[in-house]
Amino acid sequence: MEQPEAARRGDSPREDYVTDADGQPVWGPGGRQWQRIGVDPWPGSTAAYARQLARLAAETGIDTYPEIAQALERIRRDEPVDLSVDGALDLRMRTLSAEARAARGLLDAARHRAHAAPVAAADHAAWAVRDSAAGALRAFLLLPLPAAAETVLNRRLSVRRRADLAADLAD
Repeated sequence: MEQPEAARRGDSPREDYVTDADGQPVWGPGGRQWQRIGVDPWPGSTAAYARQLARLAAETGIDTYPEIAQALERIRRDEPVDLSVDGALDLRMRTLSAEARAARGLLDAARHRAHAAPVAAADHAAWAVRDSAAGALRAFLLLPLPAAAETVLNRRLSVRRRADLAADLAD
């Protein structure tokens, strides 16, 4: 018995490889083949979720980092994004994560000392949301669209996130 269309397992939208005009693979740094940002499983949804990602980046301030701003622009233009290990974007994301962990460690250590921590809880919170937004960008680049979209939407800070998404999907 054949399953209805909605019940069929779909391929990951991140498995569509970039080819040149002659149909030959396009290779990135380290000899890895570029993958498309996504074959849109629901027409217009990749662009809508990309706009949600850009909003998350703006809400958290990570769009001020040149590597992230360039990645967001490439996503907007539906171009490949270089997320190679130790590439500029990967280093920026790992730096954001290290900053959040360092701030958490300083706050934890200060609990057992008489003097205050060199960072405040608000500082840690700001680093944590930047790290979380960078993680959403990584998910958007690497995961199938449904999982990536869930990550992006769950990390949005705005109370208007649902209205923003509805408007983006309607476009």
